[in-house]
Amino acid sequence: MADSLWPLVGVCPSWKGNLIESAFQDLLRGMERERSRLKGSSHLAMTFRREYDLDGLTEYLEILQGFVTEDSAIQYADSWIENSLDATKKTLEQEIDEWHIDPVSTDARFKVGIESERVHGRYLRSYKARKKSGFVSLYMQLEVIHIQDPNVIGPDLFAYFDAEWEWQSFLIDRGRLEPTFHAHQSRK
Repeated sequence: MADSLWPLVGVCPSWKGNLIESAFQDLLRGMERERSRLKGSSHLAMTFRREYDLDGLTEYLEILQGFVTEDSAIQYADSWIENSLDATKKTLEQEIDEWHIDPVSTDARFKVGIESERVHGRYLRSYKARKKSGFVSLYMQLEVIHIQDPNVIGPDLFAYFDAEWEWQSFLIDRGRLEPTFHAHQSRK
């Protein structure tokens, strides 16, 4: 028997298409878990990752953590991006092919945010790593976003990063996690 399809327009008015019922329920559960985890946050530290390889392009986004002050969010962002860059450099050193961090792309924006009355980009850090051949690369962007929505997770945030598939993937994954995962992540 075929699964029922649930329209995504009910989650976000600009989203198109449908999900099977189990994925749709995971998406809704993920939204609720993220709302609970980020409740009271006015600033979000978010990553947007873009990977190019011989098979094409894959993009991911993630809300790392919520904060009540911009300063705390920026401190976290600086620490997170430096740790990520160090880990990437260590991983790349172990690769046979020659990789390097592109100094020209450091702190450049590669995923544009669409600001609104309720969502504003406040701080950006990024880097690009690529193989010498140029055919394989990784872009990592971390942004601190100020959000004026008591629900935090909703159409205003989804519109900021116009990335329907990436939002769905992130939220479905959150909905499938064990509930205890979120208990260990607190706001600052």
